[in-house]
Amino acid sequence: MDLEDSSQEFHWQDYKGDLFKRNTLLITAPFFTLFVLFCFLFLYVLYICTYPRSRSAISDLPTQQGPSMAGLDPVTINNLPSLVHGSSSSNAYASEAMDCSICLCVFEEGEKVKVLPPCHHAFHSWCVDKWLSSHPSCPLCRSCLGS
Repeated sequence: MDLEDSSQEFHWQDYKGDLFKRNTLLITAPFFTLFVLFCFLFLYVLYICTYPRSRSAISDLPTQQGPSMAGLDPVTINNLPSLVHGSSSSNAYASEAMDCSICLCVFEEGEKVKVLPPCHHAFHSWCVDKWLSSHPSCPLCRSCLGS
């Protein structure tokens, strides 16, 4: 009987509980570590994709002030052909252009209209003069006017 009494005193359930707690910790710790690493990786990729690069990288980009974006000189702009809208000389362009593509206003009869030589697009004189002072091309088709 002493043998049976001693076996009843030993509790298998407590031993299994401790083993389960240790195994759970061994299993969840690596998964938690991987989860934290993936969160940091996601935040890093989000940061890289969202925020602009350093100022030195931005300053290396070409600016609009460079030589390729310089406009025409005032003498060249003033030498472009000008017509009065509604006159006989502008009838050839009346069927093509009824409005200025820069300001989107309809040409009124008697307004001064400039016609660009390479593409024959017509614009208000004051609109295209302002454009050509900063761009060397037609505002509509981008054909080059400068040499």
